[in-house]
Amino acid sequence: MMHGMEIKRRALAFICAGVLVVGFSACGGDDSGDDSGDATTATTAVAGDTATTAAGGETATVAVTIEGFAFKAQPVTAGQSFEVENKDSTAHTFTADDGAFDVHLDGGTTSSVDGLDAGTYAFHCTIHSSMKGTLDVT
Repeated sequence: MMHGMEIKRRALAFICAGVLVVGFSACGGDDSGDDSGDATTATTAVAGDTATTAAGGETATVAVTIEGFAFKAQPVTAGQSFEVENKDSTAHTFTADDGAFDVHLDGGTTSSVDGLDAGTYAFHCTIHSSMKGTLDVT
């Protein structure tokens, strides 16, 4: 026959085991790579492709790609938002020389830029001074 103290110890051990199981299962996550339910998931597409933005469901063109510490820019239409994709694992910025835009992108992320007026925009990365380019907006 169990005494009161033994019953309490077993109950406490059972509760602790349950808490650990719940805690570990919450940390485990799904490693399948499907982040479709995450509104902050970056879009992955190649330059010039049309991609769906995660937050609004709108489509935007990936016009600027950062890869290998270099920019690759495709022309964009005036007034139309576009995407900038950082394929490097390092953070970069997409910063207009004239201040028209300044976007910080962590490694492996994509960000949207609001539509710009027609013109040619010189830009650079404020973190890596050798990274420069121009964006044609027609």
